Amino acid sequence: MEAEVTGSVVAALFGLDGLRVLAAADAGGELELLVETVVGLAPCPDCGALAVAKDPSGVGT
Repeated sequence: MEAEVTGSVVAALFGLDGLRVLAAADAGGELELLVETVVGLAPCPDCGALAVAKDPSGVGT
């Protein structure tokens, strides 16, 4: 639980809403963050419909 709290604090500090910081490191004087998305299903802001993933191969479209 502590890592999750720390990650959310770091995300808030850097303005990374919707992302969870998994790791942070000094990479040659630059800050490097490893993040993942935490948003589950996000409805369309216009119509409210949920998106459905499509087959990336294009088969069946």
